[in-house]
Amino acid sequence: MKTVLLRIMVATVVVAGLLTVIVVTRLVLSGGAERPERTVYPFEVDDESAADRRARTAGGPDQGDYPQLHEHLERELLADGSVVYTWEGTRGELMPILLWASSDAPEAMPAILEAVEGLLAGGYAPERTVLLAFGSGETGIRTLASHLEGRGVRVEWALIPGAGLATGMAPGVGGTVGLVGTAAKGRVTLEVAGSLERALVRLDEEPFPARLEGPMAEQLDQLKPHMDPAFRMLAANLWIFRRPLLWVLSADPVSNAQIRTTHAAGFASAIEIRVAPWDSVDGAVRELRSRLADLDIEISVVDNAAPSRISSSSAEGFELIRGAVHGVFADVRAVVPFLSWSPLDASPLEPVAGEIYHFAPVRVDAETHEEVEAQSPRAYLDMVRFYAEVIRRGS
Repeated sequence: MKTVLLRIMVATVVVAGLLTVIVVTRLVLSGGAERPERTVYPFEVDDESAADRRARTAGGPDQGDYPQLHEHLERELLADGSVVYTWEGTRGELMPILLWASSDAPEAMPAILEAVEGLLAGGYAPERTVLLAFGSGETGIRTLASHLEGRGVRVEWALIPGAGLATGMAPGVGGTVGLVGTAAKGRVTLEVAGSLERALVRLDEEPFPARLEGPMAEQLDQLKPHMDPAFRMLAANLWIFRRPLLWVLSADPVSNAQIRTTHAAGFASAIEIRVAPWDSVDGAVRELRSRLADLDIEISVVDNAAPSRISSSSAEGFELIRGAVHGVFADVRAVVPFLSWSPLDASPLEPVAGEIYHFAPVRVDAETHEEVEAQSPRAYLDMVRFYAEVIRRGS
């Protein structure tokens, strides 16, 4: 008996030692991030002219504000007032790229226009056709998608505002990280008949299950070289630390929203559900009805939109955006996939776009998720340089 116990003890020690060696080895091999190479194409912008045009472009692009753009690009006015500019490339066999911004946005639209104006002034001619489109929110996106589909146009990738440059929002990374939305959550608005407070308490106590999939799984994998040692040990050894890592991620509101379908109080007696890409609207509603069944609470769907598909973080478009971010913003440690919190539904573009990315070159507050410094002249000029860099790299 003593011999058997001794063998078990020895085996346990050996296994524990082997596990320790494996965990430490994976930790060491996943560390040591190299500083990204910063390559920026020559681009000059007149600060005063840019600021003046920015102030006068609040309601939309004006013919006199961007003379180079209106001379060289084809302009189309769509039925809902959206505007599409086509910058023809020299190689017609290449699929176009698309930059879209809301005409209601005070920063992104003039920054894109200023970038094109500056590129044209410098004599740049794209090989790949570049489409610029500006419209009013989701209505503008639907109109644009219908327009492109009607013309038989399909774009390689599309870039629309969303996410941004965040400090303190990436797991285990203290510096600034570029978060590029490769997917967006779906949404469901539910009218509650019964006690809204009891319904919310139940959902707080029994949240949707956490899953390490999609953009968050890719984000963790790409962030490992930049993480502090403790977090890197968890992320590099998911085979043993998956559950502890999910527990840690669940404790932070930003990362929690990346790993599960979430809920919040809506208007009056409503609950807002944000549906993760691996769930479905119908499935989320069924799950909620099941969880609230014993509380004498009924729910009815008021409005809904399905989760988007997940765009590739290894495709050329993502790599080009990543390179443009590193080229303009020297303090950014990494550019990684993100499950976008944008309320803008870009899914109508899916039939006409190979990949759809949500990103705006603005700094985002870790607590409020709101843009900071977007109004400053320096931040605006960085936006202009970023869009110029994206267009140069992408076309």
